[in-house]
Amino acid sequence: MSFKSAVPLLVPLMVGAACASDNGGGSSTGVTGVGATAGGASAASGAMATTGGTSASSVASTTGGSGGAASTAGGSGGVASTAGGAASTAGGSGGTSTGIGGTTGGSTGDGGTGGTGDGGTGGGGEDLSAVAAELHGHTILMPCEQDTEVRVCRPLGNPCNGGGDPALAGECSHDETVTIGGTAGTMYNVTLRIRGLVEGKTFQNGSMDRDSSGSQIPADGLSVGGEPNNGANGYNIYMIRVASPAEDFFLNSIAAGGDTRIRHSLFEIDFMFDLPVEGGTTVRLVSADPNNSAIKNCADPDQGSVCNPQTLPNLDPLIAADVGSQPYNGQFVGVTVESVSVAP
Repeated sequence: MSFKSAVPLLVPLMVGAACASDNGGGSSTGVTGVGATAGGASAASGAMATTGGTSASSVASTTGGSGGAASTAGGSGGVASTAGGAASTAGGSGGTSTGIGGTTGGSTGDGGTGGTGDGGTGGGGEDLSAVAAELHGHTILMPCEQDTEVRVCRPLGNPCNGGGDPALAGECSHDETVTIGGTAGTMYNVTLRIRGLVEGKTFQNGSMDRDSSGSQIPADGLSVGGEPNNGANGYNIYMIRVASPAEDFFLNSIAAGGDTRIRHSLFEIDFMFDLPVEGGTTVRLVSADPNNSAIKNCADPDQGSVCNPQTLPNLDPLIAADVGSQPYNGQFVGVTVESVSVAP
């Protein structure tokens, strides 16, 4: 925000005195300042009236809202003030102030036209909440289409567009790509919360399981990089694939210690992790079934003649709306965005 320099009062006062002497000492017009409310009174010898409006500085009055000061010269019309009005400071935008002459009294000086203040720059900053808005509330579903055993079903899906990719083998019940917002070239950390009911899967060839120790349930199902071990088993794959920086994040690596959890049971997952993404990149969310055979919503332990469905309480409203009534007939993974930050 900038202010135009104020015009010193000395010059217009000299002009006013000269005009008064030309009037031969007669009654002069009262001098009206900015925001003056009274008319000018008679002054001897053309001098400035002391009972008229008060001469104001060339900076706009902060209470009158006026811009440049009115002319201080008496007699017939003073010289217009050249002082600009002060720029408005509200909201970072400059206001245009207009100088106001006297409002009453005799012949008043022409009011100076206030300058246009330079607008201040408003509070900037990127709206980080919009960067991963397409990810928030995304639900990866694998619904059962037809029961094949007490604890097994054929899931609803279509052939994956995998082209031999082990992470896209068999049929995909869910395969959707979303675009990240933000600025191209800028790296962001998107903190995701993953919550759902899934069957276990093992991963290999450099896939890094974040937490494969302990016996915790819900288990941490995150494994980064590598590929699913489809040769060892045909269990399902839940994946988030980022195009830039290119990486796969698998969500159902729920082995704990020596327990691979590869059996006919579903397990609750509930964990958070940071997803590195570049602004403008794409993120693919997938549920794939290599052998088109999924575990039904059956709680552990794995007993072939019993299936006790599970319900997850307190789901995020967006996830709950996608899942519908519980217990859900199948498997699901809900994705919510907890925070977004610019990567250091």
